[in-house]
Amino acid sequence: MSTPDADFDENEQNAASSLPSWAREEPNFSWEHVREEREALSLDDQILFEQEKFGAIQYGVNETPELIATSLQQLEEALDTIPEKETYETALFIDPEYVESEEFRLAFLRADLFNVPAAARRMVNYWERKLYLFGPEKAFNRSLSILDLKEEDYIALGLGAIQLIPHLDEAGRGLIFKQVKYFSSTADSMHRLDWYVYHIGVFGGEHSVEIQKNGFVNLGLFDKSFAPFESISEMRKYIKGLKHDTQLVLPMRGPMGLHFFASNNWAFSMVESVLDLFNKRLRSRLTMYDVSEEETETNMVDLSLCGIRREIVPAVLGGYLDTNFQEFLTHRLKKELVMAGVDLEANPHWEKELPFQIRALLKI
Repeated sequence: MSTPDADFDENEQNAASSLPSWAREEPNFSWEHVREEREALSLDDQILFEQEKFGAIQYGVNETPELIATSLQQLEEALDTIPEKETYETALFIDPEYVESEEFRLAFLRADLFNVPAAARRMVNYWERKLYLFGPEKAFNRSLSILDLKEEDYIALGLGAIQLIPHLDEAGRGLIFKQVKYFSSTADSMHRLDWYVYHIGVFGGEHSVEIQKNGFVNLGLFDKSFAPFESISEMRKYIKGLKHDTQLVLPMRGPMGLHFFASNNWAFSMVESVLDLFNKRLRSRLTMYDVSEEETETNMVDLSLCGIRREIVPAVLGGYLDTNFQEFLTHRLKKELVMAGVDLEANPHWEKELPFQIRALLKI
């Protein structure tokens, strides 16, 4: 694990002086606190947390036909006991075939390791949060599409703020890659992008079942351009919302690992400023890397020990994967249009019918 140096160099001092005041405040939970917290762990917890990070421990349930049938019945009963679930009931009324489908409900059961009451609450939370982020016109669609995003989301998405890596790691976990310098300026916009990409992994990809069972790992790049949010409250709103969504709302497990790459002490400080929003388990899954060229080989070895091969690590982090974002988005849009019933072969000029923002996003 890399740690920030004691002092900034001259260029970093100049860069730091241009930061907004909120970004220079003393953190509530420092790297020193992280070190002390890890040293205080029991030996059993140290082993457990390391195994989780390395993908050496699996929490998957043996999904026998009997377990699935019993759990689905219990899930229906658990949903009936939740008194306030108006948005869920609206979704059920609009599309009962989808909301009651085994495929949809199994994703929530897997997220909570077949803890039925927790899965029922997660499903209710899911529809409430989806309605808030996407509005009544789009929240009750079966899947999320690029077309469901808002205008302010497209710039960040097009630049590559977040992307699903099209490969699993050695433990069968999905990989999400984020470049923080391209984030939107508001928390809600980034939450919509998170939802869109996580949905691709959980519901719309070729590895969806594996990801539902094994969870996600996050790769993040922080550099001198970090500070996308206009205030500390907006940045903290994003982190809090993401933590809430991934742990209690979305039908997913994780993040099972957090691998953050920082280009300088400034970037280390930015991560440090939100450490208090993570719980102990998330902080135990966090590893910081120096993204400098001299550290590349060491970084790639460390990632490989966590089951993340260099071949599936984005090139900007020192890996061999070419993250062709435009190709990824174009492929996704075509797939989403076909799922919506659009006959692309019968309409060879389908691109011209897209909204301007989508055409600009895909450069078509």
